[in-house]
Amino acid sequence: MEAVIGTEVELKLVAPPAGLEKARRMLLAMPAAEPKGEAEVVSTYYDTSDLTLHKRHLTLRVRRRNGTFVQTVKVEDPEALDAFERREWEEPIAGEAPDLNAPKTGARVRDVVGGQALHPVFTTTVRRRMKSSHARRPASKRT
Repeated sequence: MEAVIGTEVELKLVAPPAGLEKARRMLLAMPAAEPKGEAEVVSTYYDTSDLTLHKRHLTLRVRRRNGTFVQTVKVEDPEALDAFERREWEEPIAGEAPDLNAPKTGARVRDVVGGQALHPVFTTTVRRRMKSSHARRPASKRT
């Protein structure tokens, strides 16, 4: 028996507020789609008062979802061939404040900010509605 490796695809749609309910109904009506619940995601983005991280093409985010916190560092490479490509690291942290001692993410920010304090720049609150859709795989050819 062959193992099946799942692939997660994140689909982000934009619609005017008046069209959100119609878009939701259309997505839920798709074949093989199963509602998987809702979650409120609160993301706070941090930087120094002089925007040191922004100037270095770094983004530091702490996201709260279901009572847990995940710290993410994103690096946008302005010299990359693909303008939409960026590197990203994330890991769980203990609370809502950035953790510069976190091994994967904190270390990438600590040296850049030096001893400067980090401050919240802005916060977003998003209600995510998740669903699972299973694509049919083509039958494999056997020889």
